Amino acid sequence: MNRIARALTCLVTAAWIGAVACGRGGGSPVAPTDGTPTANVQGTVASSAGAAAGLRVSVAGTRLSGTTDSAGHFALRGVSRGDATFRFQGQGVDASLTVPVGGDTVLRIEVAGTQAALRGGEIEFTGNVEAIHPPRLTVSGLQVATDAATEIERGDTKITLRQLQVGESVKVEGTLEAGGVVHAREIEASAITPSPSPTPSPTPSPSPTPTPSPTPTPSPTPTPSPTPTPSPTPSPTPTPSPSPGVRVEFEGTIESLTPPTLRVAGRTVVTDSNTHLHGQGQTHSLSDFQVGDEVEIEGVQRPDGTVLAEDIKRTEEAGH
Repeated sequence: MNRIARALTCLVTAAWIGAVACGRGGGSPVAPTDGTPTANVQGTVASSAGAAAGLRVSVAGTRLSGTTDSAGHFALRGVSRGDATFRFQGQGVDASLTVPVGGDTVLRIEVAGTQAALRGGEIEFTGNVEAIHPPRLTVSGLQVATDAATEIERGDTKITLRQLQVGESVKVEGTLEAGGVVHAREIEASAITPSPSPTPSPTPSPSPTPTPSPTPTPSPTPTPSPTPTPSPTPSPTPTPSPSPGVRVEFEGTIESLTPPTLRVAGRTVVTDSNTHLHGQGQTHSLSDFQVGDEVEIEGVQRPDGTVLAEDIKRTEEAGH
């Protein structure tokens, strides 16, 4: 009887510990473990007063959650693909918004009380082309519609919808319409480097039959010298590769500008010869931009906290 009582006590204790462990971390981002495809979602939240800082952002039906920073930015990892309902909670705000998630997604959200909406209906996401049926295509499960105004580029070259390839990665920017269809304004395809064709080996020509030469008189065999043992060549110490930075995307107003550096939404942004500048107005160089311009930044956050910009897009010129 004592052994049975002790066994029951251990079972009850184990169940209690398991319940406590499951109850912890209610706000921790936990990716699904059932093999469901997932994506990373980031964005900015704004209200009528400006950036909505300190809001709790969560995904309904999951334990994924995060908090907006001083610029209203948030990031969530491991969001299941498909329709996802995001909830925004904070002082005077408790609103939800359902959007389709295909690949890695960027959202720009406006909240007011119990209402949340995509700013201008705009959505941006990256995924793989799964099917092409002009004027539409499927990217990571999402239907994307195009028209004559849709800009499609691979690198700096404009291409047509039929020149895209199933399986390649693309970034889609556009407007979310009824039924979950994204009306694309711009599609950026990844650069594809064709594999080189193998060079055929030349056919060897037949060798002529050699004429036998007379057998020479053998010379006396010299005594071989002992072969010195070669010293082992030390292997070079491999140079460690630097750890890659973290990719970031955000938007904001240019607060200061001293080429090649600018400050946007409280972050220091550095440009180089590889930074792609485009958008409204003249954008030949960073000097064409000015304080007060609204811009979107894509790049890599370096260990010192600065962002090395790969792409800067001006969405609105100062004073306009």
